[in-house]
Amino acid sequence: MHLKKLTSWCAAGAAAILGVSASSATGQNIAIQTELVFGPVNSPVGVYAPPGDTSRIFIVRQTGEILLFSLTSNTLVGTYLDLGPDGLNLTIKDNERGLLGLAFHPNFASNGFFYVNYTSRTNGATIIRRYTANAPFGTSTTANTASGTTLLTITQDFANHNGGSIHFGPDGMLYVFMGDGGSANDPNNRAQNDNSLLGKILRLDVNDTSVADGDGLYVPDNNPFRALGDPRDKIWAKGMRNPWRSTFDRLTGEIYIADVGQDTREEINVQPALMLQDPNNGNSTILNPAQAVSLNYGWDCREGLIACPTGLGGSGQGCDPNGSGYTDPIWDYGRTGGQCSITGGYVYRGSAIPNLQGAYFYTDYCNNAYTRFLRYEGGQITQHVQIHDQLRFNNANLTNVVSFGEDAAGELYICTTPISNPANGNVYRIVPFPLPCGCPCVATGPQHELFYDSFETNQGWTISSAGMLSDGAWERDLVLKNVVNWQYAPPGDFDGNGWAYVTANRDNNSDVDGGTTILTSPPLDFTAGQITICYSYFLEMTNPTAGDGLFVDVSSNGLTGPWITVALHTTDNSTRWHPHAISQTQLTTSGVVNTSNMRVRFRAADIDPGNIVEAGLDVFRILTANVPTPCPCDWDENGTIEVADIFAFLASWFAGEARADFDGENGVGVPDIFAFLACWFAGCP
Repeated sequence: MHLKKLTSWCAAGAAAILGVSASSATGQNIAIQTELVFGPVNSPVGVYAPPGDTSRIFIVRQTGEILLFSLTSNTLVGTYLDLGPDGLNLTIKDNERGLLGLAFHPNFASNGFFYVNYTSRTNGATIIRRYTANAPFGTSTTANTASGTTLLTITQDFANHNGGSIHFGPDGMLYVFMGDGGSANDPNNRAQNDNSLLGKILRLDVNDTSVADGDGLYVPDNNPFRALGDPRDKIWAKGMRNPWRSTFDRLTGEIYIADVGQDTREEINVQPALMLQDPNNGNSTILNPAQAVSLNYGWDCREGLIACPTGLGGSGQGCDPNGSGYTDPIWDYGRTGGQCSITGGYVYRGSAIPNLQGAYFYTDYCNNAYTRFLRYEGGQITQHVQIHDQLRFNNANLTNVVSFGEDAAGELYICTTPISNPANGNVYRIVPFPLPCGCPCVATGPQHELFYDSFETNQGWTISSAGMLSDGAWERDLVLKNVVNWQYAPPGDFDGNGWAYVTANRDNNSDVDGGTTILTSPPLDFTAGQITICYSYFLEMTNPTAGDGLFVDVSSNGLTGPWITVALHTTDNSTRWHPHAISQTQLTTSGVVNTSNMRVRFRAADIDPGNIVEAGLDVFRILTANVPTPCPCDWDENGTIEVADIFAFLASWFAGEARADFDGENGVGVPDIFAFLACWFAGCP
């Protein structure tokens, strides 16, 4: 096997550690975790920030307070605005009621305007209200409590299904996401009733404070039902049950809407970005009305992708669940395994974790083991995986996730509020997980690669088993395929090419069971000496017993053995790929003798079928620090003497390059050609 010269090995290795493949712009390795930002805090339901203000976040409490938190000092500054009983006494917190949403005006830095969505203490109605920050707007720690101006009051039928999200879109309009008014099965048929603001997405022009343009206050000129007057002039879309939470993708302008189901299905809808004739004027002509305007998401005729279990919706709206005109969710899931209420999140557009770009996070309040992200591209889901194990804190999975949040830099936050004890809520941030360095740290100095395998093809690895293995054998597969229920595994492979060896690459909870699955390398030559074995692995384990884990063995005598264990991985790494290296010192200390007939094998063991063991292997490499003396007639320096070297030398010779003075005499001339060819025919040792 020829030696491949690694002129930029350290750079390539470092790129792989960061999840960036040397052969592609971005890899797929995602290693994240959560860190506690603030808590305990009573009933946090959102994290927001003014546009461009990366020094602060505003934490919304359902009890009525907006808290100001400094990202510079990582401390709570104080209460920015109190709408609760100790302040303006405007909100009511009763299960689903309270202060539910916050949105900063796109020009907050110059006008100080921000908007809240809360329920009235008097009658439970939804109130959309504007307040103004105290000056200077960008640094003030409080808002003007006397500045309140009500934009909209919407009477609620019952105490639940208030929606709550409000967001400014890229068009500068304020979108209000309303639930159907409550109870079960939309008994008053609000969601499909075009004369009700309940069960709708509303679109408001907060800068329209005059009726001189021929419509009511806050009505955009290009709303689809503007000409029909109040209340229809504010409606943008319909068919919502209880959208909790809804957000804009700040890059694409798409709207992601998580709608809580009735009895059977939870759903995620994506509304296409609005295309305007003048992108700087939200009131200009809409160029894609058929795709983005006046959409019907189906409730209460349909729940997710199925007909509403109650038939034609409540007491009979007269709609046909099998008819046309509905916009299907991009994803719906059933209430199996403890799921009961979807919590929508955000599309990640931060910079701290590049490989998360475009990933939409969501979870289920009742079963946060269902926490996932998906990528929706080109009208389809291209990746969809569980991520809850990476988001655990203090070795415990987060529970009762009531909301996600986003700061001005696009980094994501998680709000938890235990239903049994809301005062024990917390705010977390999703941050990178620091991976070990692997080969760049262990294999110092110049290195040559003796063997490289990213598993895009089968280079001779074999699979066997030991014990009573009943499930979970190794297999070479595309890890980055759309396996929506693949538990206990990373979102993709390590280097981004898609291929790796994994155990049980299937839906649901198939894993190694009852024995050991063994992956053995092809023959390897270690006679160059100063060997480093490099690989990336993941190991997910729950309730492991003695003997469970991922073990690495080496044989100096091919398949005959004896096999010497040189690495033991027996700690759960929460579905993250970890680069690892085994040095020559470790091999020698373990009693390994370098020969030309080496084998390396990886054993994933799960002795008790009741436990979970999942493992993976990617980017396997054998390096040597014994760099051979370069061969002068290996002109292209690829480690082999071949015809291509002649043409490469002649190109240098005709170009008059100084290095083409092969004989070192009298500059570049014809004798250098004969000297080079003599070397080439003689070969190199």
